[in-house]
Amino acid sequence: MFADEKTLKPAIRFKEFTNAWEQRRVGELFNISRGYVLGKKEIKSYKFGDFIYPVYSSQTENNGLLGYNNKYLEKDAITWTTDGANAGTVFYRRGYFYATNVCGIISEKLMKPNLFYSNSIGKITQKFVNKTNNPKLMSNVMSEIIVKYPNINEQNKISEILQWFYSLITLHQRKHYYWFFSFFIHKKVFIYMGVER
Repeated sequence: MFADEKTLKPAIRFKEFTNAWEQRRVGELFNISRGYVLGKKEIKSYKFGDFIYPVYSSQTENNGLLGYNNKYLEKDAITWTTDGANAGTVFYRRGYFYATNVCGIISEKLMKPNLFYSNSIGKITQKFVNKTNNPKLMSNVMSEIIVKYPNINEQNKISEILQWFYSLITLHQRKHYYWFFSFFIHKKVFIYMGVER
């Protein structure tokens, strides 16, 4: 069921890809930062005039969308909830966006963030959340997490499948089919992401 960790190859993969996957720390592959505090007057609940950039917070309802701002911080990046009950929850953010101070941001450095990395990182973050009264997954811990990854062509192919999957089903259905998705995609296609630092 799981990939052989010694060969760093998944159990199921596209036939045109045969190379072993690599592994590195998130902080080696990506820039790690955080969002900033926004006042209520700086956020509109809907797009209006110059307020066209989504603002994401630590909440997970509505995929973390808090409202809209007239500034952006990043483009095509990954965010994660740094503090609170949802600490460690990961999202891929397509396009320009703003993130609040309780969102960590994973942006381009050696690699470009994509759905593949978002899912790979999101699958293992809960193992690294400091589960105190106020759970936390801070930037220094995120940067040390080891992620396994294939070459960019295989990443893109996996990302296409993930995008296709997400576009097929509604949020309600995602919750219903999450078990299937988790079992098949993460356990069969992705390499087993054991607890590593």
